[in-house]
Amino acid sequence: MTWAVHQLVNIIREYYRYPVSTLVSMEYSAKLLFPAVTICNLNRLRMSKLDGNLRFLKRPLQVTRHRELMTMLIREYSRGDRIARGHVMEDMFLACTFNLEPCTVDDFIEEMYMRSGNCYTFGDTVTDKKERYTNKAGPANGLILDLDIGRSEYLRSSSAYGVNILLHNGSEYAFPYDGGIVTGPGFSTSIALRKVESYLLPAPYGMCVESDSVSQRINLFSQLGYSYTDLACKRSCHQVKLLNECRCYEEDVPGGIDAMKIL
Repeated sequence: MTWAVHQLVNIIREYYRYPVSTLVSMEYSAKLLFPAVTICNLNRLRMSKLDGNLRFLKRPLQVTRHRELMTMLIREYSRGDRIARGHVMEDMFLACTFNLEPCTVDDFIEEMYMRSGNCYTFGDTVTDKKERYTNKAGPANGLILDLDIGRSEYLRSSSAYGVNILLHNGSEYAFPYDGGIVTGPGFSTSIALRKVESYLLPAPYGMCVESDSVSQRINLFSQLGYSYTDLACKRSCHQVKLLNECRCYEEDVPGGIDAMKIL
């Protein structure tokens, strides 16, 4: 009897420690949901669109000073004006196919970031409401895109010529300034992926999953319909810190000042 009680106590203690268990499995799928592809031109503003106060960006300044001045001046313009002064997909787009079928400019969702400029996403299942699947691997399948980066429009503050390509889940909000693959003009770049899925447990095992009301309250991106990601959680927590200490917010926060109402 004593031994049974001892074992029961140990089991209860182990349960309340919430030990971490990892289960790994491999499965074959006849088709896979194609990831979202976000593309950002490395040049935020076009040279030909530098009017008004933006004309100061034509001066021969140091690269660091040039970027600081650009960020400061562009805040004076509305979102629509910022988009018009950046590289737009209609000008960059040359050709596109997905699974050997032609695609158009309308298949790309536009988003404007203060630090990345205009970005365009193929396969955004939240805004586009369209899931795209692929059942064959290889460079002849998937998304094939031919772009004109508009090199003659580049400012001297641009770090390089080309585009930043970010691959992510279509239900996730894109953070192009925190990652991606940079590819330059004059090259054919092929990117292959292997899908790996991780599922996290809700509270009390963690603090940032969908079923946790606390993380939902501070997740600025879930209000737009995007799923949870570790980076979205960190961005939300960072914004909460800014809001509490200086009553300010980052301009790349989706929804702007109206989004602060959920915090």
